[in-house]
Amino acid sequence: MELLELLLGRFWWCLEYNRGHARLARFVHSRRGLYRTDFCEGTLEECKGYLEFHKGSMDGVLVVDDTLPVRLLSTNEYALLPADGDDAVFLPGYAKTDFKVLMAEEEGFIGLCLDRSCEVLVAELERKGFAPLQVIPSAFLYPSMFSVQPDLEGEIFIRATDTYYDIWIYGEGVFQAYHRIVKDRITSFFNQFCPEHYPAVASFPVRLLNGDTSSVDSLQKEIGLSVTIVAQKHDILESLAEDAWLFGWEKLPSLGTGKDTIPSKRLHESAAFRKVLKIAGTFLAFSLALVGVLGLFVAGYGFYTRSDRIDLEKKASIGRELSSMSEKLEKDRVEAESLLRHRTRHASPLSLLVQALPEGMWLTRWDIQGGRYFIQGFATEAQDVSIFLSRLEESPAFTQVRLRTTEKTNWKRKPVVRFDLVAEEK
Repeated sequence: MELLELLLGRFWWCLEYNRGHARLARFVHSRRGLYRTDFCEGTLEECKGYLEFHKGSMDGVLVVDDTLPVRLLSTNEYALLPADGDDAVFLPGYAKTDFKVLMAEEEGFIGLCLDRSCEVLVAELERKGFAPLQVIPSAFLYPSMFSVQPDLEGEIFIRATDTYYDIWIYGEGVFQAYHRIVKDRITSFFNQFCPEHYPAVASFPVRLLNGDTSSVDSLQKEIGLSVTIVAQKHDILESLAEDAWLFGWEKLPSLGTGKDTIPSKRLHESAAFRKVLKIAGTFLAFSLALVGVLGLFVAGYGFYTRSDRIDLEKKASIGRELSSMSEKLEKDRVEAESLLRHRTRHASPLSLLVQALPEGMWLTRWDIQGGRYFIQGFATEAQDVSIFLSRLEESPAFTQVRLRTTEKTNWKRKPVVRFDLVAEEK
């Protein structure tokens, strides 16, 4: 992931510069936030060598300068400056136009620094092999790390270096003044200058940034006020990198920029590439989502059509079964009608045949073949056979009644007469 961010140019080289001392760090910006990947501390030459070793010689650097004297004015003080005039109110001998104005209204102050000093600083950095993108005074970045309490009457924040103190004065949470005082003048600043310009400063709590016990004791003796230690929220280089991402590196309050335009062009190209890549990624994601939706639609359509096809096949099978059943029923109906016609046709002659039987006679077999009735049976008396023949001849259903054979025999040890006759249906 880090390699991808580096390839996309989502990083800043940040340099903190002080006389004889420098710190260089690279910060990568990713979805999880801002984090440091490389760091070097030493002289400017050592930091330049470190930059080249990490293939960053063509990259521009954001510079935090801690060398130039910068005057910070509150927005109210700046508004009171005359719009014209040869001499600056705060620095006789210099015109207002000789100063570079740095706006930091969100922090409540505006910075002024001599143009000539800014040009000399940028030229010095370029001679050392750096390509400054922007040069920001350190005094602009530290206030963002202070936890100012608006409910207090005032507060004083002090940053100590080997040779001077940076002092920020706040009143009721609002910036009042900034001063850079050499160490041997800190006592006169608090005992003489402050009572004259800030009468209530004696009651303000004093916060020493990243101090230790010995430095607190020493400072308390020099200024005659109680001092407490406050921790710096984060590294000033990290603060610079974060501001560059949040507000855009070209909008930072800068003392100047280098003459080499290649690093800035590379930044613009990287930003344009990331924008195109983001658009392409969005389009690709949308296309994949669309393909997924279409796939789901096709799958759903196939599922429903498969269900419909199965239903149709079931219905077709049921239709075939119904057709087969209908044909069978039709066949059965025809057979039933034929049987009914046959039975209806012969029901009356058979009924008359049964009625014509004498009491001592029974039939064992009869067949109907083309209108002829072949009848066989037994009678207990021979005269019963004659009576049966007479009755059939007299019946309206039969004609041509003929006795074919008669024979005396026994049936269950009783004497009987077996007969066989034929009659035709009228």
